[in-house]
Amino acid sequence: MATSSRLDERRPIPAYDESDLESTCSSLRMSIHEYVRDHGRSYHKYQEGKYLFPNDAAEQDRYNIVHNMYLLALHGQLYLAPVDDARNVLDIGTGTGIWALEFADQHPDAQVLGNDLSSMQMQWVLPNCRFVVDDVEGDWIYEGQAPFDYIHQRSMCGSFGDWPRLFRQGYENLISGGWYEMQEMTVEMEFADESDPNESDVSKWLKLLDEATEKVGRRLNCAADLEAMFRNAGFVEVQHEEVKIPFGRWPEETDQRTLGMFSLMSYVDGLEAISLAPFIHILGWTERELKSFLHKVRRECLEGQKQMYSRLHVVYGRKP
Repeated sequence: MATSSRLDERRPIPAYDESDLESTCSSLRMSIHEYVRDHGRSYHKYQEGKYLFPNDAAEQDRYNIVHNMYLLALHGQLYLAPVDDARNVLDIGTGTGIWALEFADQHPDAQVLGNDLSSMQMQWVLPNCRFVVDDVEGDWIYEGQAPFDYIHQRSMCGSFGDWPRLFRQGYENLISGGWYEMQEMTVEMEFADESDPNESDVSKWLKLLDEATEKVGRRLNCAADLEAMFRNAGFVEVQHEEVKIPFGRWPEETDQRTLGMFSLMSYVDGLEAISLAPFIHILGWTERELKSFLHKVRRECLEGQKQMYSRLHVVYGRKP
């Protein structure tokens, strides 16, 4: 994680830019800071229901755990595309804004814009980083900001109903020679030992999550399928790298064990957050049924008897 002294230059700005929303009605502006409460968790009000998972403090803490998991998986690198000289950067679905802030800190000459459906970013940011509330499934309107020379997205599987349109809009909003990079996890477990996936409650849980999100047209386990759509959008020099992410403390190598523990924490801390809307509102489970099932999933996670792992897919390409 970046610890540059440039953090001392940070200054307070709003979590979103009011000028970007002047053309919208007052009720839409109000919805940006309103949240929906459901089963004790809070969800975004703006474009309510598009994103299935909470945006409250507990989930924000989990986002930052996931951020560190990505850094460990990529050996401390925020990105793999050749964009060290990027000057105009868009971070899609920025979440807490931690990636955008660290990129801005490492690249003081870059201007970094992070967007999200929720205004949950830090109120104290660097001078070259700002955040807007925006729905990238709508038409992109970044007057005075686009075209970008680098677009980044991470952990957005389950968020979009039309991936080809997203990639087309990204392509159209890049300069010639600009890069687009996505970092996405598979939402399934593979096994390094002889464990039977059909006897794993973790595997059953992830399959049900995938089933639920597919029913509403926003499939969660789609990371391995995105490269073809990305290429079809017109990107060239496309690179696709896969990184195995162990789950739990079973690896012998210290670095892999640490990575496995971050992966484990990201799931255990997020069991309820990830499951509530998909299981109750889509699959029709009761809260009692869900809690009973998640108890078994959590127990298997913490027992650590199975050598499970998932995969991180990093795909990046250039606009000709």
